[in-house]
Amino acid sequence: DGISMKLGQTVVESELDTPRALDLPRLVGSASANIADPRNDSNLAVAQVHVAVLRFHNAVVAQLREQGVAAAELFAQAQAEVLRSLQAVVWHDFASRIARAADYADAQARTAGGYTPRDWRPASGDPGMPLEFSVAAFRIGHSLIAEEYDWNEAHCAGSDYGRAQMHDLFRMSGALGMGGQTGLPDDWALDWRRFVPAPQGVNSVMWPEAQHARPIDPYASAAMHHLPPQIAALGSLPKLNLMRGDRVGLPDGEVVAQAMGLGGEHLPAPASGGCPVDAVLASEFAGRTPLWLYILREAQLHEGGQTLGQVGSRIVLDTLGVLLDRSPHSIFHSPDWQPCWTRTPAAELQWGDLLHAAGVLGA
Repeated sequence: DGISMKLGQTVVESELDTPRALDLPRLVGSASANIADPRNDSNLAVAQVHVAVLRFHNAVVAQLREQGVAAAELFAQAQAEVLRSLQAVVWHDFASRIARAADYADAQARTAGGYTPRDWRPASGDPGMPLEFSVAAFRIGHSLIAEEYDWNEAHCAGSDYGRAQMHDLFRMSGALGMGGQTGLPDDWALDWRRFVPAPQGVNSVMWPEAQHARPIDPYASAAMHHLPPQIAALGSLPKLNLMRGDRVGLPDGEVVAQAMGLGGEHLPAPASGGCPVDAVLASEFAGRTPLWLYILREAQLHEGGQTLGQVGSRIVLDTLGVLLDRSPHSIFHSPDWQPCWTRTPAAELQWGDLLHAAGVLGA
């Protein structure tokens, strides 16, 4: 209808079962997703995040329609509402958890009337994504990934299939053919309750135990070193991260820390065993600390792996802050905005609130 987002239906085993709108829209007769960026269907976890956002958009459309918004204005208003809601979650929920408390408080104080970044990078009118962010600081997620997960009732500890392994989440993506199906098998739809706490106002009785990310540290699960060749030609994502940073000319971590006025201390190498730098890379980067690795070590040594350290926090906060500031629907320039789809104040929104509105909790 030009207003709501298309969704795909899950594939069920029996005619007695009911397909659910918990898959990405896909090309007819193909496992390929009909979405703008096919990389969002290279891993089932990312694909299910995409599905949740599509469903959230549709929930906002339904709410605005119920409030009497004219059809001609419906998509534009829904778009603005969804973008501001996502911005609020990114800034107030994600950024406040991933960054040092002191750095987040400082960044929050610089949002009044529009975000004012620190001066560790040359000023630019381009709000594009700095390489220090995209090739280093924001790749901390690769160290947070576990080897296996309690994915849903069918794929968890104690089930017939057992816990979902990382290679399963790649195998069940559209990029790798989805196990020969042209839609997501229903028993692979994510049970979000196993990954987020119960939002306010939601009955948490029998809520599954939350699964937490690994600490932020210079180690990675074995699965990150053995990715399918369709995803990473080298197989090892940590190795790819280090090589990419070197090829684009990223400064070493100590250099960035000095530019931030943080002294640029040399961080000791992590103990052997699971470190993303194997023997070849250890010799290639001898005497240097690539920025990605520096940020991981800093988080481990100074913050116990619970948050980013100072260098990582400032890169992430400033990048997100500038990008949100330049959005035509920026929450920083709409301080009085409150979501229309929930009574929860904007500054208290969490990812679980959006999932609840999207109707995927307990799906």
